[in-house]
Amino acid sequence: ACYVKDDAVYFRLDVTDQIVRPAKGDEIPLAFRYDCLELFVDSRTGAALGSTVDFGADQVIVPAVDSRVIGESPLWYAKRDDRHIEVEAVGRRTAEGWMLEGRIVPNAKSALRLRPGSRLMMDFVVDDCDGEKLLRKSMMAVHGSQNNNSNVAGWGRYELGL
Repeated sequence: ACYVKDDAVYFRLDVTDQIVRPAKGDEIPLAFRYDCLELFVDSRTGAALGSTVDFGADQVIVPAVDSRVIGESPLWYAKRDDRHIEVEAVGRRTAEGWMLEGRIVPNAKSALRLRPGSRLMMDFVVDDCDGEKLLRKSMMAVHGSQNNNSNVAGWGRYELGL
């Protein structure tokens, strides 16, 4: 689920998963090999929106939280110093797998303003890992494909309403 309120885009993700195996510690930059959300946001405007992955198109890795108690997810930004969004996310294990809730806030570098009629592109990719030797068994994208990190063409197109 996804909605916009005030200065942020909010999301909630519920994942059915029998084995919850998120990246930990120094594995966080490779969290896409484990249980995680790969969040893609293109906050550019005009002709630049939806063009090649470049300045203004961000990827954030949001690892699953391996606890029954809600906790903060340790994020990893593909473009740490040049990012156009700030993300906060919390999550926990559930009876069926795991869940994440978060917010996406355009920062001062972003051309995106969260008001009616504004457009952005996003995709949510869930990566699944079930064993130590079988890293990233599968991935499921809401809109795009396994090429999201290099091609925005498949990301979902969103226009903000009232």
